[in-house]
Amino acid sequence: MGRTFVFVYYEVGADEHPIQVFLRLNKGKIPLTDGELVKALLLQTDKYAALNEKDGVRVADEVKSRLDLIAAEWHKIETRLHESEFWGFLGVKLPGASHIDLLLRALAKSLLDTPTAVWDNRRNSRPAFTVLHNNIEQCLAERDGQVPESKARLRLEIVEQLWERVVMLFEILEVWWNDYEIYHQIGYLLHFVPSENREERIFTWLQSFEKEGIMKFKQRLLGEISNYIKSIKDPASLVYENAEGDKGDHSAIHTLLLLHNVHRTMQNPEKMRFPFHLFCKEKWELEHIYPQHPEIPEKWEERKEWLKNVSENVEKGIIAFPEELKSTIKELLNQTESNKEKGALDEHFQSIYWETPYAIDKAEDLHSVGNLCLLPKALNISVSNHPFAVKRNILRQKVGAAYIPIATREVFNKVFSAHPASYLYWEATDVQDYLKELCATYHFYVSSKADNP
Repeated sequence: MGRTFVFVYYEVGADEHPIQVFLRLNKGKIPLTDGELVKALLLQTDKYAALNEKDGVRVADEVKSRLDLIAAEWHKIETRLHESEFWGFLGVKLPGASHIDLLLRALAKSLLDTPTAVWDNRRNSRPAFTVLHNNIEQCLAERDGQVPESKARLRLEIVEQLWERVVMLFEILEVWWNDYEIYHQIGYLLHFVPSENREERIFTWLQSFEKEGIMKFKQRLLGEISNYIKSIKDPASLVYENAEGDKGDHSAIHTLLLLHNVHRTMQNPEKMRFPFHLFCKEKWELEHIYPQHPEIPEKWEERKEWLKNVSENVEKGIIAFPEELKSTIKELLNQTESNKEKGALDEHFQSIYWETPYAIDKAEDLHSVGNLCLLPKALNISVSNHPFAVKRNILRQKVGAAYIPIATREVFNKVFSAHPASYLYWEATDVQDYLKELCATYHFYVSSKADNP
């Protein structure tokens, strides 16, 4: 089937500005982004041909080939910036879909002595285009009549100089991405910067990187992390809830736990990257590893998994049960789900469950940061107030289907516990061992040798 295309032609008067005419005709329609307007400003071939009357054909061909190269690089950069992992560690939200706007706006700001005059003007929805357009026109005016080359070549020279700056800014972002330390430091710091301020923070870092070089820039980032972490209390004094039952240090605990997850990722010998693009998609909550209000498992699969753990601990001598209860456990494990649904031996299961001793009986351990981890809200709801062993099994089944931070997975595998005798409980000794690890991460960054700006 053939397709029909319709082109709308509008003739612009000799004394009219094409961009202004276009904006007037499209007023009230979907607005063009800064990037779209700048792309037209730089790459429209008629802007070059119209400025040259002598030897126009040869110059036009030369201009087109060089503009085609810029267009190809533009597409390559835009494609790279749209990769979720690459863009995710920056976490910037822009007005339009074009991510190269970030670089164009950084370039435009670098050309101004006082960029706030343009950026703070709410009526100006395209500050980068405004600045770059004025810059090109000013350069053309300053050099008019002073050089023998055609105006087309002169405009192209100005445009190529601006584009080289854009490419250089992009290459800095690539350096940040490829440097393992910088990637994680920037990703962590930007997580706590309000979304409306992240772009400005990146502009500041781009300028610092150019002036200081990579080594001093790394020291700067470490210094910023150090200053940020110093603003919260020592992990040993952080609590989810105080003795009066009031809300505790939730924000500080979140800050520490995220840092610990990033730090653990960087310590991994496989050189994994912390997935900031996944982390930013979730709403995160603080989960009590040992539940605040323990509940008896209701689902048969969960009860059976819990009983298996109990049976293993009884056989190892970790739990001392009378022979009668041991027999009851074996009997329960042999039950089918259909029998369970009929209510068979339900009372026996509850007697075993409540006979099993609690692992944590002190409020200071229950609400300590050593009993907390990060979980996505949806997953936090699913593990609820289940026993440690049931939570552990749920999370093991969710790995791959949902993003679970590395330190959270390690906690439920008791990686930080000095002597993990049992996976049935999360005990007071586990709390203290985990807390020591969190304190070590905290003091590593607080005492880091860095230039604190």
